[in-house]
Amino acid sequence: MKNFLKTVLIFIITAVFLSACGKNPEIEKPSNIKVIKDCVYQSGGLYGVIHGDELVTEAVYETYKQAKIGDFIIYVFGRTDGTKPMIEYDEEGKPSEITETKRVLYDFYFSDGTRFIEITADDYEYYGSFFNVSRDGNIYEYSISAEGEVKEEYVFTAGTERLENGYSIVSYYYGASRLSIGAGVLDSDGNEIIPKVYTTVGIYFGDRIVAQKMDGFGLSEIGKIYDLEGNVICEKYNRVEFFEFDNDEWLGVAVSAGPMSQVATVFYDEYGNEIPKGIRFINKDGKEVSPIFESGIDFGKPYYSADSVITVTDSDGNSFDLKIGDYTFFGGKTSDFSDEMELVTNVAYRQNGKYGFHNGGVPVTEAIYDEIVPIHKVEDDEVYVNTYEVAKKDMADLFVGIYTDGTRETIDFSNWQSIKTIKKTNTLYSIYQAGSDSLINDIPFMNFNLNAPNSWGNSLHVVLLSGTNGGDRYDYIPTENGWKLYQMQSGGVYNAYSEKCYFTKYYWSPSALRYGLIKPDDSVILEPVYHKIDMVPHMFILAYDGYSSQTMDDVNCTYMYDFDGNLICAYDYIKYEFVQSGRFVILAMDTDDNGDTHWWFIDETGKKLSESYNLITINYDEDSKGNLNKKTATVYADTELFNPDAKTEEIPIKDYVIYVK
Repeated sequence: MKNFLKTVLIFIITAVFLSACGKNPEIEKPSNIKVIKDCVYQSGGLYGVIHGDELVTEAVYETYKQAKIGDFIIYVFGRTDGTKPMIEYDEEGKPSEITETKRVLYDFYFSDGTRFIEITADDYEYYGSFFNVSRDGNIYEYSISAEGEVKEEYVFTAGTERLENGYSIVSYYYGASRLSIGAGVLDSDGNEIIPKVYTTVGIYFGDRIVAQKMDGFGLSEIGKIYDLEGNVICEKYNRVEFFEFDNDEWLGVAVSAGPMSQVATVFYDEYGNEIPKGIRFINKDGKEVSPIFESGIDFGKPYYSADSVITVTDSDGNSFDLKIGDYTFFGGKTSDFSDEMELVTNVAYRQNGKYGFHNGGVPVTEAIYDEIVPIHKVEDDEVYVNTYEVAKKDMADLFVGIYTDGTRETIDFSNWQSIKTIKKTNTLYSIYQAGSDSLINDIPFMNFNLNAPNSWGNSLHVVLLSGTNGGDRYDYIPTENGWKLYQMQSGGVYNAYSEKCYFTKYYWSPSALRYGLIKPDDSVILEPVYHKIDMVPHMFILAYDGYSSQTMDDVNCTYMYDFDGNLICAYDYIKYEFVQSGRFVILAMDTDDNGDTHWWFIDETGKKLSESYNLITINYDEDSKGNLNKKTATVYADTELFNPDAKTEEIPIKDYVIYVK
């Protein structure tokens, strides 16, 4: 009994002693405390921090985990509290806007329960002896010595950088990684022009914003060009850089990782084609002004200048030299220029903000051009330029001047094989060969391209489209004495086919010859947008939309018009065949959703005169005098048109004959 009472007494004294040692006057010790490990205890399903027997924090944390920093174990406690901003991505993986997400606050302790750092963070990361935490858009970087001394090494501060033009670059760190930064732009009134979703943002030339998004490996995923109103000027490259030189000259570079890369973002051009892999030089609107090459640009070399010559490699592994000055631009910034002529390249001078051509300081043209660039490096909706290996030397001396003057009609080239919409343009071009005393052609033109080597030998065939002579085409070839006119192919009016109309032809581009019809009084029946036009005089016109319209396979659609230009009908393909003098039949074809073809006899109003056949062919029949007449038709009723066992039938065509009026 004595021993029992002695044991109870010792237990009570011990309990009171321990209770006194662990008491924290600020924290009421719960009765169901459970020490998990080191400084971690649990109570009521939550976690807290304990130092020896003293409670350091209440049990308010929902999670805890260990982190090893140097030789030390750090405990990371987390609890949810409110929301924090995050970058929202669209379906293509591109950053779009800022939204709110659940916020987790983190506190950090050594294994003995002492505080590691005083900041409560909303994100953290650690590696080696370094520990990064973020809070309120800033990142704090800490190191820990072998003795356990914690030192704040650096603070990456988010905030606002106000520029001379009144605009501001704003930034915010959404996590503890330096790549978690989101940068955007505010205008002079504080309105958000670009949301804080990009890794870097820069303003160039006073009117262009370049926004880049990097991936977790520091590789560029997105490089966009905006104007100062926040409108996207260019969105088709993974990286865009502008290098500005001391003499107001600058170089634009863009990189596409290509469709087969592991980069998350793949870009497409306006026609839905994936942007080819490689490096190219660009102007400030993102338009390519050079061939595409695989390597040769080192973005870590700020000493590039217009005088630099670099060696680049194309996609086939061929190396060649490029002079930076052939791809640089002058100006681009908002500033006032003097009235005096300023030589800016060996071929271009600047005066009152415009450019002109010069030869050794002597003006060749007036300063009327908005841009002067090497000819084979121009790309625009209305300028199609093909660059070939042989062009690299010959084209180095050719430059195009681009300017605006008046309003002219041109054609929409968005779908090469289809009828084009007539639209208005005011862009004109001039071509100049360095060292010459005059332009290659004194007449300004609306379009041009370069053709591959041809029958004149290993040379380039330059084609010009006149902007004043109604769609004429001028063909030039290189000679020892410069580029010379080889031939001129006229557009205009030809073939007075009938009293009702005349054919017209027009070179919208050197390779886009199109046909139309006008009345004798020059009023338009059909605009010159068709690949081919045929007609039965006094009855109807057939206008073909297609690549060449020489065969049915080349035609997208055939339109039947009357001689006032009113549409009568349209089928995939329409043709007529004379069966006797003054008599003919009209055949029409359509393709259904399954790809099967259906042919009919139709009349001059487009009305179907027969049942549907898979194919109709008109048969020749030689009479006693040797004249060939077409009096019957073979019709195919089997979808296997070229099957020797296909079901065919020969039918008379007298019920389908149309008489010329």
